[in-house]
Amino acid sequence: MVMFTELDWNWEYEPYDLNEYIPDFIVSFKNGNELLIKVKKTMNVWNKQKECDDDIKQIQNSGWKQLFMIVGGSVGFSDSDGVSLGIVGGFDDECGFYDLPGAVLELNNSDGSWAIIDESGDSDGYDMGLHNGKNLDNYTLRHKDTHTMFEEIWTESKNSVFRSSYHNRILF
Repeated sequence: MVMFTELDWNWEYEPYDLNEYIPDFIVSFKNGNELLIKVKKTMNVWNKQKECDDDIKQIQNSGWKQLFMIVGGSVGFSDSDGVSLGIVGGFDDECGFYDLPGAVLELNNSDGSWAIIDESGDSDGYDMGLHNGKNLDNYTLRHKDTHTMFEEIWTESKNSVFRSSYHNRILF
């Protein structure tokens, strides 16, 4: 939750019931797109996709039609400047589940907004519509400090959760 807030994303925790499946989070973007997020607390999800098969089936059976992301307790860094948060995928009527292994978090040069893009087909990446920025295209996506800035957000998010957990243990 802290991370989504730091990324300036509009998020809701357990927002509603989708055919008896309650997503952990829904992130809504200014352009109307939404991203369902499932959190696996300790997994390095992109190396253990088979362990996410049940979650993927639940999301599919829920009737969710937009993209989803399954995140774990760690992040990775792509060969470019992007940050790999986990498994990003969707469903279509012909093939069912599809994943986007090149999906990464990028910082937009033009306005400092954070976006999830797919760089699997193009070294510059392309817009997946998961952003709150302006003028998002392959010329403005890359930011030389993406890793550094994300590591600061990630560290602050972990510290905030730790402080909150520690504080709650003391209080209760």
